Amino acid sequence: MNTPILISSFCRPNLTLDALRNALSLNGVPKIYVSHDGPIRGFYENEHEQTREMLLVESRKYSNVELILRETNRGITNHLIDSMELVLEKYPAVVFLEEDMELSQSGYDFLSAVTIGSTPEERIAYYSTGHKPSASIRSTRFPEQWGISLNASLFREFKLVSSLNSVNLGVISKSIKSMEVGFLQKIATMIYWLGCVLTICYLEKWSKSARDFGKCN
Repeated sequence: MNTPILISSFCRPNLTLDALRNALSLNGVPKIYVSHDGPIRGFYENEHEQTREMLLVESRKYSNVELILRETNRGITNHLIDSMELVLEKYPAVVFLEEDMELSQSGYDFLSAVTIGSTPEERIAYYSTGHKPSASIRSTRFPEQWGISLNASLFREFKLVSSLNSVNLGVISKSIKSMEVGFLQKIATMIYWLGCVLTICYLEKWSKSARDFGKCN
C-alpha cells in the first residue's frame, strides 16, 4: 500500500498551492492531507485567510484531497503531532511535507517505501523548495532541506519523547541500524534525530520566547 502525504500549512498561500499541485502530480499517492493551523491575531491574518480560502476551493476539485482545518493556533509542534495522529489512525505510515516542500516522483517512491510494522522506522530525503534563491544563511544546525516519512511505531516513540523530554536511544539506534544506507549516512541520521530531540526538550523546558516564536509556523 502506498503512503499518504501530509502537508502542513499556515500563512503562505502561494507556496501551499505549489506544494499541493506538486503532490497531486505524483503517481501512487492514495490521499493528500493538508493541515491548516489556526490564525494568530495580528500575524499575517490576511495571508492566513487567503490560504484557507484557496484550500477550500482546491479541495473541492479533487476527491483524494482532504483538509484538516484548525480554528485555533496549535503551534508548530502540537499542529504536527495532532495532524499526524489523525492520518496515522487511517494509515500505517505518512510522508510529511511542509508547505514549502516539493518532491520528485523518485523522492516520493523512496519515502513511501518506509517499512510498516512494529519496528520504528523513518526515511529522510532531500527535496526541492519553492523559495526563491537567497544569499542569506539560515541559523540552524539542521540541513536546509529535508523530506521525511515515518511509520506509526516511530510516531508513538516521538510522542513519548515530546511528552517526557526523554530519549529512548535503543529505539533510535535500532531504527537506524535497520536502514539500508551507508555507515556515514546512519551516523548523520543519528545526529539529526538527537538534535531534534534536544531541540524539543529545549523549547519545552527553557525557552518560552522560542516556543512563542514557533507558533508563527
